[in-house]
Amino acid sequence: MFTMKKLILFVLLFASILVSSAQQRTLRVSYASVSKISAAIEVSGYSDEVKKQLEEELKKHTEQRATSTLLQNGTRSNYTIVEDKFVELPLANRSSSLMKRTSFEIGNVQSIYLDLEANVRLTKKAFTDNPLVVKEKLTASPQWKIGTETKEILGKKCTKATLTVAVKPATYNDTRITHKDTTETYTAWFCKEIAVPFGPEGLYGLPGLILETEINSKITTATKVEYISQCQSLLPPKGKRVTPEQYDKMLEESLTSFLETNENTEWEIKH
Repeated sequence: MFTMKKLILFVLLFASILVSSAQQRTLRVSYASVSKISAAIEVSGYSDEVKKQLEEELKKHTEQRATSTLLQNGTRSNYTIVEDKFVELPLANRSSSLMKRTSFEIGNVQSIYLDLEANVRLTKKAFTDNPLVVKEKLTASPQWKIGTETKEILGKKCTKATLTVAVKPATYNDTRITHKDTTETYTAWFCKEIAVPFGPEGLYGLPGLILETEINSKITTATKVEYISQCQSLLPPKGKRVTPEQYDKMLEESLTSFLETNENTEWEIKH
């Protein structure tokens, strides 16, 4: 027979198990992205015939699509990007053969790991043969401006928020590449019903899960939100860790080397 004391202990134990189970659950969000690609190409050194061929090929590929996954557990999240489709272009020195246009694949973000308790961001980027992990300290919370506009995504009410960020691209010694400091405005649609302060593209700091973002010509939208019953450990990405300053220097050296070996063709590199 249960005594009142045993019954209370049983209820407390059961409640503790429920709370522990809820804390162990891992949130998984699937996203789909669409990036608009300009149908114009700014190059010199090609014949008119090749330029025309390039422009015709670009007209067939005005979008680049990708899928990504966000995993969240407690104060940590891991956002992983999976490229679905690359734009292919014929290059002059390869006759009519097609090659993938991946911006040298250097600098392409593969994953973004956030730990809000440790105030750290680890961004894994493609770099030559081995990826690099850029470690940054999160020194201040993003200054989001939350508006009143709402819309529905996956059956959930979402609120619009905007964030103005400073953009300071790397400056290269080669005079053919120029950059200017500027700012960009990111738009996010977050769901207060899902009290998770994370989202795609490494964004965070809103009072709800971000289900959609608009960054420049790229729109990323959630396609599925689910909880994984078992606890999934979120581990930091593997790879050589560098500071943002070290990464910028390595990127500059790599791009300078690329331009020197392709000096007959001038490319306007835009970030």
